[in-house]
Amino acid sequence: MDTGERLRRIVADYRSWRQRCGAPTDGWGEGPLAGYTRPAVDELLTELSANLSHESTPWAAPLYLAHMTGEIPESVALAYFCAMLYNPNNVVPEASPVTTRLEDEVAADLCRLIGYRPGEGWAHLCSGGHAANYEAIWMARNLRAIPYAVAETPVTHHLVRGRTAAELANLPVQQVLALLSAATRLGADSQVLATARRLRRTGEIPAATLLASANAHYAWSKCADLLALREFGTIPTDHRHAIDVAALRDEVVQLADAGRPIAAVVACVGSSGEGSVDDLPAIIELRDDLERTRGIGFHLHVDAAYGGYFRSMWLDETGGFMPVDPSDPVAAALRSLPAADTVTVDPHKNAHAPYPAGAIVIRDRALCVTVGTDIGSYFADGQQDPRMPYAPYTLEGGRPGAAAAGVWALHRLYPLDRTGLGAVLAARRSAARRWSAHVDRLPAATTTTGQPVRLFSCFEPDLAIVNIGIAGPTVDDDNAGRLIRTLAGRPDPAWKSRLWLSTNRLIIDGRPQWTLRSCLMNDLTSAEITEAGMSLLHALQAVLVEQAVDPPE
Repeated sequence: MDTGERLRRIVADYRSWRQRCGAPTDGWGEGPLAGYTRPAVDELLTELSANLSHESTPWAAPLYLAHMTGEIPESVALAYFCAMLYNPNNVVPEASPVTTRLEDEVAADLCRLIGYRPGEGWAHLCSGGHAANYEAIWMARNLRAIPYAVAETPVTHHLVRGRTAAELANLPVQQVLALLSAATRLGADSQVLATARRLRRTGEIPAATLLASANAHYAWSKCADLLALREFGTIPTDHRHAIDVAALRDEVVQLADAGRPIAAVVACVGSSGEGSVDDLPAIIELRDDLERTRGIGFHLHVDAAYGGYFRSMWLDETGGFMPVDPSDPVAAALRSLPAADTVTVDPHKNAHAPYPAGAIVIRDRALCVTVGTDIGSYFADGQQDPRMPYAPYTLEGGRPGAAAAGVWALHRLYPLDRTGLGAVLAARRSAARRWSAHVDRLPAATTTTGQPVRLFSCFEPDLAIVNIGIAGPTVDDDNAGRLIRTLAGRPDPAWKSRLWLSTNRLIIDGRPQWTLRSCLMNDLTSAEITEAGMSLLHALQAVLVEQAVDPPE
């Protein structure tokens, strides 16, 4: 069956549904939007289609390497379109009986991808990584108020008797959830949660601090502002552009000793600029050591919006994590994901799902109580039904069921293991490393006076993002930045042979430098890598001549 026939079948089923609803089956503009004529619709769609066809960013071009958006598989796009016709809202099952079931399946898929037990953990879709990250820290922030509320509530005060306010500030996550569970058994959970809200809103307890690396996404400073956190603490990075774990330990201990709550520590699996992966095993070891030796805990959130699906590279067909090379820090980090409290994953990045499709994955669904409404309907009796309701526990209310259909189709057509999506991402990572090595082998370009200027890969990529620097005797920070911005933005209508790149700022040798950022969302063949290298080298040579990058005489 070709695409046209599939579309005709989808539309025929939709018209059949409209007929059963007693609605017109032709001329969908009838009803509250009546009055629009068919010629006007044709004109509008013709204009829209022409504009999109001629002006859209060329994600499909083989050498489009600028941003984290790739092609949508045709089959997945059809699934999205099919569900979109019915306009389901995944806020409650009554508004979306089919797509809510699909999202339940997607939630279980994502729990298995990360390594959580679907019956204990939970996941749901959202508009993107921003919303998922905000929701994770919303829960983490609210969790910090629970021990203070337990101490203030007469029925539960004995649960924390003898603990100082400084000790209550950073109890380990599982201890706080155990306090909530005990409060529920005492019939005081609603009172504790209400007290926690009051303490937060009136400022009777210290505001919490959010900790993340210096190269964390700009969304994190917005998150700290949105949630009225005390501050957004940035931790320096190491030579791999990963968070410095020793510096993180010093900051955590300093805050804990001062009795200041830590809302969360944010680790990254695939930073947006560098694609770098933090040393997650070391961060988990730090957390566990502080819990064991000092009673200090922190919520560990992993921003894996870009890198989360790479975990499928090491999953076998049963979902088990396969043996890995112990010298591969990326594999070690992805293997450690089940120890995180929450994880952000974006299907609309490396899984090629249609926008909007971000996701938050939660290790212990009891954490949702801290942000939920009408919690008694699900948690009061200790239910273990995996079909947890969405509306009371999600940051966003209305959510498109079409997005759930798109992700569901993708997961069914491309299994989340080494035989499916994992094989695609393994090839992509391999291509990124070949591209990185190829850049280092390119010959130097020359300035108008014969001075060499070379391109170099700033570091071997952890995943599939390659940063390219420019160096030479006559290249300083100013003209390097000018060269890079020009190369990234050179106009060329020949999309098929065009190399599209973006820019980035990296800390290299202790100082910020401009780089060309190439993000592989299409798998590059050896011939395409060679073409990309020649295209970049020729463009650099042309720009050197145009801009006369030489010291003044």
